[in-house]
Amino acid sequence: MNFVETVEDHWRRAGFRGRMSDIKHGDLTRWLSSLEQLPEIELRSVSFKDTVQLCGTVGQEEKKTLQSVIDALIPWRKGPFNLFGIPIDTEWRSDMKWNRIKDHVELDNATVLDVGCGNGYYGWRMIDAGAESVVGLESSVVYVLQAALMSHFVGSINTVVPWRYGETDWEGGYDVVFSMGVLYHQRDADKHLNHLSNNVKAGGTLVLETLVADDVIVPKGAVCAHAQCLVHSDGRSRDEVDGRARICHRGTG
Repeated sequence: MNFVETVEDHWRRAGFRGRMSDIKHGDLTRWLSSLEQLPEIELRSVSFKDTVQLCGTVGQEEKKTLQSVIDALIPWRKGPFNLFGIPIDTEWRSDMKWNRIKDHVELDNATVLDVGCGNGYYGWRMIDAGAESVVGLESSVVYVLQAALMSHFVGSINTVVPWRYGETDWEGGYDVVFSMGVLYHQRDADKHLNHLSNNVKAGGTLVLETLVADDVIVPKGAVCAHAQCLVHSDGRSRDEVDGRARICHRGTG
């Protein structure tokens, strides 16, 4: 399969039946033309720690081609990543936020939905924390393609699909649903919360992180069973700003 066929296969496995040709964006042809040039590299090992790394033996020409593909997909926001010895200078240090949240969430063998996931960085951290699979929903096409670049080498355990959450219902229930840095972009916060709650299985968990909250936020049908964990600011990173992460569980009754 070529690059697009592989991506669409991953999307189908994640429950999304759309096609790449359905996407309307002025830069799509340029991005795909670059991605179709990806060299064949044997993946030797992976690390989904603070820096998400793919490792393998890469020749100079292959490395040059891979670098050009990475550059074609700028801007890279969430990260950091290192692809076969090429560090990606992401704008945000998303590992800082994840390291403040990870110990408060149980992900062993969990199916996960990550709403507004960007390029899927957090999805790889969730896999590292024990998640069985992650589906990410993202409306920005370039971030979807950044995630597809990673999945091209790793496979479909963490798949990001092009989807504007809330405009159309996303079907399916998940053990854990994440919404981090999304709520304050919504015109109707209650509607967003209700959509999130609908995607959480009975007995499942919703992790909600937002910049601004005047009071405790609890979606309908959910109970907050964990103490809130604070997500503190860090002056070096636009992704690490003051906010609160709230971890809620959906009742079984």
